[in-house]
Amino acid sequence: MRKIIAVILIGLALLAAGCPGTPKKPAIPPTVHQELQALKPPIPLGPGWYAIQRGDTLFMIARRFNTSVPEIQRLNPSIASARALAVGTAIRVPTGETPAPIAKPPEPPAPPRVVTSLTVSPQGYVWPVNGRVIVRFGDMLPGEPPTRCRGIEIAVDPGAEIRAARAGAAYVVRSSLPQFGNTIAIDHGNGVTTFYAYDLVLQVQNAQSVQQGELVALAPSGNGQTPVRVHFRVERNGQPVDPLSCLPAAR
Repeated sequence: MRKIIAVILIGLALLAAGCPGTPKKPAIPPTVHQELQALKPPIPLGPGWYAIQRGDTLFMIARRFNTSVPEIQRLNPSIASARALAVGTAIRVPTGETPAPIAKPPEPPAPPRVVTSLTVSPQGYVWPVNGRVIVRFGDMLPGEPPTRCRGIEIAVDPGAEIRAARAGAAYVVRSSLPQFGNTIAIDHGNGVTTFYAYDLVLQVQNAQSVQQGELVALAPSGNGQTPVRVHFRVERNGQPVDPLSCLPAAR
């Protein structure tokens, strides 16, 4: 009897200690557990809930749901820092899905800046800019060799507004003369073209339709030494004509 009791006690002790041939299953480290959780498909949640995914940060979650980090923390008081973002944890968010951006209605195009009160000559032209004529048609221009002016030149204030002498289609001209800089040509039809020059600040697009008196360019700001001037020319079938014969009373 005593031997039987002794065998039973030894067996219980061996069971308690574990069999040497079957080692105990080690516990899964917390980091490995989180990795395994991250591999599981996310649990579908209703609107207003989100399941933390691997690599999430408060900033990323706030940006995803178009909100702020303080707002996420307000909805989830237990989240004090990024360390509290355990993978698979469901948290409250302002909305269950990213809101679609609200499309802004297109802004109406700015109306053209047209002056309709300008004096129109019998030939149908208005003055392109306010100023004083300092070089007339046919005057000799300095240079080597000297040439005759094929239009008129008008002394203007820096940044003066230059307007279409007649309605037509405006084109940006790349002049071969470097002193002309940015130049605008307006095709008025029937072989008539007007030119506006001397390094202008363009206010129209190429091939844009313009009305008479519409702003097409600004005079340059000048350098404080050279007077600012605008070159204006009228051509019929490629031949220059005296602009003062087309414009209202000469200035």
